[in-house]
Amino acid sequence: MPRLRTGRHLTRLTLPLAGVATLVAAVRAALTVTPTSHDFGNVAVGGLMAKTFRIVPSPGADTLLWSIQGPDKMDFAGDDMPSTALYCSSIQQGLVCTRAISFHPKSIGPKQATAIITDGRGGRATVSLIGKGVAPICTNRVVFCNYAHLYSGTFGWTRTLNGPNSQYKENVQVNITNGVAVCNGSATSSGQGKSQTGAITGKGLIAVEWLEDPMYPWVYQITAACPTPDWPAGPDGEAATPSQPAELGHNDQSSYHQPDQLIKPGMTLEQAIDALARIQGTLSYPAPETDQLNGVSGATVISWNLVRS
Repeated sequence: MPRLRTGRHLTRLTLPLAGVATLVAAVRAALTVTPTSHDFGNVAVGGLMAKTFRIVPSPGADTLLWSIQGPDKMDFAGDDMPSTALYCSSIQQGLVCTRAISFHPKSIGPKQATAIITDGRGGRATVSLIGKGVAPICTNRVVFCNYAHLYSGTFGWTRTLNGPNSQYKENVQVNITNGVAVCNGSATSSGQGKSQTGAITGKGLIAVEWLEDPMYPWVYQITAACPTPDWPAGPDGEAATPSQPAELGHNDQSSYHQPDQLIKPGMTLEQAIDALARIQGTLSYPAPETDQLNGVSGATVISWNLVRS
């Protein structure tokens, strides 16, 4: 049994040789990680937040192995796992290494996992990881930063073109629910005593952007795209033209930059969005195809009414 001897100036713990060997081995296997836990806080689904950890391997260890375990391990990731001890530097006491762990939630709600680190000398340490996935303020879909998922409502347009012997008219309404767009409308082309109507229906694309502007603190821009008309076969044997999926640049319309008097100078983007629980308006302009010399006229009228979901 160990004996504790106490003198006036000396306190000494004596251990059997086997105990000394065990203690020395434990010291040698003293792998440490700092910090031992981390809360990533709120991170938008689809986003990413990273934290760098400092690792001191056991003396003489030349490898580090990582794994992440737990109910939400797929929402966390570390660089180079498993890996040798990269990102390590030598100091007087030995090696010091760093590793980054990222939190990239795939769904809304609290997440937790544990990072387990071992080295080639038998050292082992764990890091408790927690975070919370929240709804993203904008998504990288359709446009670089899209806020459409925050809104529900309608976006629609009427487009007409009149020529000397022909007419084209398009009437479309896009119904939006939490950023999901569904188109319902039609296009009619007539001329030389013939008329043909094609349906514009199906899944659409919707983008709500908040942008900086030289004249206003913030402006918003709404863009919607719908499938092309589904033209049936013509009365004189013309082939049908099937509808094509919605795509920006084809059969789309935009509100362009829209200011609002509720958005005051000095507001942050978040304050501007909160100030407008509803964004609505109309816009009309001559059709780009207007050509007075050739007798072509037309107009586009756009309207929108979106409410924060």
